[in-house]
Amino acid sequence: MAVCPYCSGGQIDNGYRDCASCGGSGQGSHMNQACMACGGSGTGARDTITCWNCHGAGTVPDPSPVRGSAPAKRGAKPAKARQQAAAHSSAKQWSAGNYIFFGVTYLLSLGYLSDNSELEGWPLYLVPLIPAGIVGSYWKQLFVIALIIGGLYIWGSSQN
Repeated sequence: MAVCPYCSGGQIDNGYRDCASCGGSGQGSHMNQACMACGGSGTGARDTITCWNCHGAGTVPDPSPVRGSAPAKRGAKPAKARQQAAAHSSAKQWSAGNYIFFGVTYLLSLGYLSDNSELEGWPLYLVPLIPAGIVGSYWKQLFVIALIIGGLYIWGSSQN
C-alpha cells in the first residue's frame, strides 16, 4: 500500500465551517457581546471532506508493475496521464501550408463540380470538403508521390 498522493492521509482540509451558534457573525445573543461558542471569531470546527481517490483510507494500492517495464521513477506521471499526454501530442496540428493546400483544393474542386456535375445547393459546397481535407492533411506525401510518378514518366519516355 502507498500513501494517497492526493490527500496524504485520507481527509482534505476545506477550511473552517461557520459557527453553528452565531451563524458566522461572531455576535452573541445580546448586542455588542461576542458569541460564547466561538469566542467572537465566527468560525467553528475545521471542515474536512473525504478524499475521492482513497475514500478516506489514506492509502491506495501500489500500482502493479507491467512485466518487462522499468520501475517507475520518482515524480513520474501516472500511466493514465501519460496516455492522455500521448494522445494530445499525436494529434496532428496543421501548418500554414496545410491551410493553403486545403483552400486551393477546395476552390478547384468547387469550380470543377459546379461546371461538370448536377449538384446544386449545399451538396455543391459540402462535397469539395472531402478532397480538400485529404489534400490539406497529406499534401507533403502527395507531393512526393507526384514527384516520383513524374520522374518515372520522364525516365520512361527517355528510354524509348
